[in-house]
Amino acid sequence: MLNSLKGNIKIPGISLYSLLLKNAEINKSQPLTIFYNKYITYNKFLSYINSMAFKLKNNLNISKDDIVLIMVDNSPEFIISIFSIIKINAVALIIDSTITENKLNDIISKYKIKLFITCKGYYNKFNYNNIKYIISDINDFLTLGKAIKNNIYNHIKIKYNKDVLKFYDFIYTDNNIEYEVSIEKPRILFIKNEKILAFTEKNLISSAIILNYWFPKVDKRPYFFSNLSMSDPVGLVYSLLLPITFSGTIVIDSLKYLNKNNPDFIIGDSALYNFIIVKRLDLGNINYLISPYYDNKIFNDIKKRYGKELITGFSMGEIITSHLNPFYDIRVNSIGMPLSNVNYKFDDGEMLIKSDQIPSYLLCDNYIKNDEWFNTHKKMIIKDDYFYPA
Repeated sequence: MLNSLKGNIKIPGISLYSLLLKNAEINKSQPLTIFYNKYITYNKFLSYINSMAFKLKNNLNISKDDIVLIMVDNSPEFIISIFSIIKINAVALIIDSTITENKLNDIISKYKIKLFITCKGYYNKFNYNNIKYIISDINDFLTLGKAIKNNIYNHIKIKYNKDVLKFYDFIYTDNNIEYEVSIEKPRILFIKNEKILAFTEKNLISSAIILNYWFPKVDKRPYFFSNLSMSDPVGLVYSLLLPITFSGTIVIDSLKYLNKNNPDFIIGDSALYNFIIVKRLDLGNINYLISPYYDNKIFNDIKKRYGKELITGFSMGEIITSHLNPFYDIRVNSIGMPLSNVNYKFDDGEMLIKSDQIPSYLLCDNYIKNDEWFNTHKKMIIKDDYFYPA
């Protein structure tokens, strides 16, 4: 497996924004997302991203290497935010709603955060007076009927402070800025277990492209449905970057309407597949069921209930692997081929792989001292090109 990966897959040295731009040039009027029945094309996303990048830089003075917080669920707003931050060579620190208030406050103080992109519900939970907010509203990207219904059932009264800006004010202009490619420095950060994980664009793109290589192929532009949160490294790759490498469409909708958009791939965790089994959802013509996480019970239950193989992996939270079956066998305790956040050092069948708890000083220095490097890596053993914890 290792040799074939090295020999057959060529990873282009492009940024996340360049990856999207390349696919938008081909798929101009094709939908990048279907968001609760609202079709949003590749070209439309590109115009939103260009507009927001311009305003972040020129209206809010967000500069190269500034850190911008993002706390938004899977949505068009998340996609627009991440790519616009990348375009101006700022740094996106992606957090989810499980973060504690104290930890978030420490991050805002330590890294001198100037801007927080979030939604109404999270703003109500985390509201600090010393930074600016861009607040998204789900209704901005819903069809009129859906938006009216959503307002009726989910009306949230919030008194905003003077530093709150509306998301839609950032995306409806014709402004654009030049893009300077910079892919070697960490630009995407995540909070995991009170630690900050740092990823370069090259690292994330290479993971998505290698997964594309191993994924089954369909005879058309594929549709993807995923419940994996883009606020997680594994979810960002599977739910956003992987579909883009296929020039595909990301379906964001309620599970009960799963078969309406006829996705080619369902990607999810054990909770999603357990819900499918319990509710006996009709999978219709859906071709492939995939999970980056191996769960023997779910694997067997899906096969028994639907007669379909659940293609599973062995990703471990922050570590994304190529370990998908039917490429096949799930070997006990093997983590497959690590794709993300990895530095290799081969010596008598051993390697070192970055720990999933990367210390935050990685953000402050452009290098790591030798003794520090070993403290941030775990030893792995290689057997027949499969990797096992030492």
